[in-house]
Amino acid sequence: QLLNNALTIVVLFCLMLIYSIYLGLVVIFFAVIMILISKKCAGISSKAFLKQQRNLANLEGYVQEMITGQKVIKVFNHEEEVIKGFDEVNQTFFKEGERGNKFTNILMPILMNMGHIMYICVALTGALLIAFNVPNLNVTGLGAPLAIGTAVSFLIISRQFTAAISHFSQQINSVVLGTASARRIFE
Repeated sequence: QLLNNALTIVVLFCLMLIYSIYLGLVVIFFAVIMILISKKCAGISSKAFLKQQRNLANLEGYVQEMITGQKVIKVFNHEEEVIKGFDEVNQTFFKEGERGNKFTNILMPILMNMGHIMYICVALTGALLIAFNVPNLNVTGLGAPLAIGTAVSFLIISRQFTAAISHFSQQINSVVLGTASARRIFE
């Protein structure tokens, strides 16, 4: 999926340059913002998932230790202390998981809303270019003014471009979670 989305992004970017560099600059501006937001959210969730995996190891160790020493706990009436200790370790595990999932789950709505804003800005830019008969700049050079059909086609491509970036970002979060789990196992 990562390779598929990366290839889609590259192909759509090339298509945008064929249609209009002016509109492509608007898309590039928003794509950079979307990538920065994805990077920030992925970094925060990565750290949280790494801490969660460490806390999972602590939780599993605590449970295993208490199960192994269950007879001693019963003999000395330490059930309440064991329950309190478990609650503390479990709460730490929960908080890190909640933080990691929070940043993973808010990423998609943020990126989709950025995509909607980008769509509006591309449409407005295209409308202004059409209204003022600005010669269209593309990879072949300066040409005739931007046509309505070209602007509409560009809007469709920009929507697909945004979706590909969003899917790519979601896949990165899955990789981050898997890497954090693998790191805990190998440690």
